[in-house]
Amino acid sequence: MRNKADGPGTTAAIVVLAVAVIGVGVARFLRPIALADDGRPSGPLAAAPDMRIDLNTCPAAELTVLPGIGPRLATRIVAEREAGGPFARLEDLRRVDGIGPALTERMAPYVVAGDQASGAP
Repeated sequence: MRNKADGPGTTAAIVVLAVAVIGVGVARFLRPIALADDGRPSGPLAAAPDMRIDLNTCPAAELTVLPGIGPRLATRIVAEREAGGPFARLEDLRRVDGIGPALTERMAPYVVAGDQASGAP
């Protein structure tokens, strides 16, 4: 015997609730990291380990998690890194066709390059 609560309406409500919970979790995860003047995290994340992506060591697949970076652009970043050498600073990404000041700014909280990656000030 079926319970009256078991039906398409109940299933839809559960799905909507699950999507909402996941959406809130993802939104918290994707919040930009507040950075101090020296480029290091500030605020509540200051004590957290640095989880930014190292532009000089990560594979193309990892680059696709960055805002504005899809598979083709990620492949171009890796190709430029291999052809032109490591990125000494974030602005060096502008060597890659399709990356300009606006995209570099959007990516800044999530990446490190050059001396930042090694922990040097």
